[in-house]
Amino acid sequence: MILGPLRRSAGICGLVLVGLSAGCVSIYDDKIRVQKPEDLDPYQRNVLDKCKPHLLPHRLIRASSVAETTVLTGEGTSVDNQAGFDAIWNSLAPDLSGVATAEDLKPVINWEVQTARFFLAGLRNSCEKIVPYGMETDCYQISLPLQRIQEGTNCITPSRHPVFIYIYPKTKLPLAPVWLNGPYIPPADSP
Repeated sequence: MILGPLRRSAGICGLVLVGLSAGCVSIYDDKIRVQKPEDLDPYQRNVLDKCKPHLLPHRLIRASSVAETTVLTGEGTSVDNQAGFDAIWNSLAPDLSGVATAEDLKPVINWEVQTARFFLAGLRNSCEKIVPYGMETDCYQISLPLQRIQEGTNCITPSRHPVFIYIYPKTKLPLAPVWLNGPYIPPADSP
C-alpha cells in the first residue's frame, strides 16, 4: 500500500530531474549573465554597436537668455531649419567675446547635413558658473559634459542663464547632458 504513493512521488521527482537536466537553469548560475536595468536600451539597439568614446565634431556658441522670456526648457531644443534657428537666436544675447556684433557671431549652417541644439543651463544663483566641455559619443548616444562651479559669495538670483548652442552632424542618436562631479577627462580622439 505504501509503495504506490512512493512510486508516484519517485516518478514525479524523476520527471523534475529530467526537466532540470534538459535545459532549465538557475538565474543565480555564474554562467548566465543577468541584464541589469541600466543595460536595457529603449531604442532596441545592440549594445555591441558601441564604439570607443570620442569627441563628436561640432561647433559651440555661447549665449545667455533672460529666465522669464526663454523658449528653451528641459534638455534643450533641436532645430533643423533656418527659420527655427532664427526664432530662438533672436531671443538670446550671444556672448560677443572676440567679435564686434551678434551678426559676426551668427553661424552659417548647412541644414542638409547639420542640425543645431540649444541647451539652456539653469543657474541656481549668480555665483554659479557652468562650463561646457563639448560633445562626446560612443556611437550609441551623444553626451554633453557640463560642470557646475561655485565662485564667490553674496549670491543672488540670476537674471540671465547660459545657453549653449551646439551645431553638429545630423544623427538620430539620443542626446543628453552629463553633469560632472570631478575633473573633466577627455575621451580619446579616435573611435
